[in-house]
Amino acid sequence: MFYSSFSSYIMLIAYFFQIYIANLLFFMMFNKRKNFIIKFSIGSILVLGLFLLFAPILNKLLSGFIIGGRTALSFLLLLGLFYFCFQRNFIDTLFCSVAALLTQNMGANLYDIVKALLNIEGFQPLSIYMFLSFIFIYFLTWLFCSRQLKGLENIAVNRIMTLVIAIIAYFLACYFFMKIADYFPNRGEMFIYCHLLILICDFFALFIMFNDLKKRYLITENMMIDQMMEDTKKRYQLESQTVEMINIKCHDLKHRLDEFHLNDEDEAKSLEEVKQSIMIYESIAKTNNPVTDLVISNKALICEKNNIIFTYQVDGKSISFMNKTDISALFGNILDNAIEYLCKIENKDNRVLNMKVHSNNQIVGIHVENYCNSEIKFLNGLPLSTKNDAFYHGFGTKSIKYIVNKYHGNLAITNKNNLFSIDIIIPIQEKN
Repeated sequence: MFYSSFSSYIMLIAYFFQIYIANLLFFMMFNKRKNFIIKFSIGSILVLGLFLLFAPILNKLLSGFIIGGRTALSFLLLLGLFYFCFQRNFIDTLFCSVAALLTQNMGANLYDIVKALLNIEGFQPLSIYMFLSFIFIYFLTWLFCSRQLKGLENIAVNRIMTLVIAIIAYFLACYFFMKIADYFPNRGEMFIYCHLLILICDFFALFIMFNDLKKRYLITENMMIDQMMEDTKKRYQLESQTVEMINIKCHDLKHRLDEFHLNDEDEAKSLEEVKQSIMIYESIAKTNNPVTDLVISNKALICEKNNIIFTYQVDGKSISFMNKTDISALFGNILDNAIEYLCKIENKDNRVLNMKVHSNNQIVGIHVENYCNSEIKFLNGLPLSTKNDAFYHGFGTKSIKYIVNKYHGNLAITNKNNLFSIDIIIPIQEKN
């Protein structure tokens, strides 16, 4: 049998590591899952074993198809391995796996062209020309494609059609490869041209996948932030109107209740409890800034409901130069993130949230801290979202950074000694 020979298994191993290294080119830019070294080491050995065991069988079963058994099997096995070991959603993993497939195919076709030009017969897995061909293609791929992935949280967002086109291009390349083997067995001039055509197909597919990838990502990100800021503006206007109406009603109701004089002690006690409940809604934080008054008052009510100890010292006047929407979005997102996390803490004694805003020498300092006993991973100085859809849910912290940068400030986020802290400094500016 063909695959029973030692040299055939060497060919399989060589192909596996070509596609394996191609995948690493793209995935090495991403954050790794917990216990990565153990998972990746064991997973790689297991995937290689399964590949060597089943590739010969599948190659026979799929011999008449466009994609051979070894290609289909290695793609699926490595797709599962890299999804299991790296912190990426499935679409991102698929995107990078397809890119790796195209990269390996370019290397293989360049090697075939070199062999034809130098009249080298057969497959030589340890050939210096094979190493040079793949190193050349992999270096170019890293230089122009995989480097772009660094710092991007969701590379395949709004690029599903691009991914489909790339897959179609790969299928076309595989189809041309089959036809070359049928019509040009003697490795003549047309053989070289056809392999060059396949290489161009693969290059075109990679080009459309990575063309302006970072630029498109940033455009999408900015659009999302702009939409969040617009939503914040509308929410602030609605909340301010609602709170004002509630305060008026509560104030009137409190005076109406004061007119009641009950002789029964229990009824009088109940009436006093009602008055106290009303006073909660009537009491507004006093920070010398109507926006921070509103945001803090609303968050304080949520904290009280969820048994969170919320303390604050806020000089609202020091940030009066900032746009109202920016103030609402900045403090709203910071406090929302902290409250959301603290609500998950079982020990209510640890539900503590502190905030301080002060000014000194034309600099505004903002410090917010809350209890945190979780391990949080960071990307570009921002904590990664723990929710399933990190791209959309991560915009809370991105909008914070966006606002800080807008006012030429600095943002530092740390998680040390069970304390998650956000520190912001912004130079005081003239109000527009």
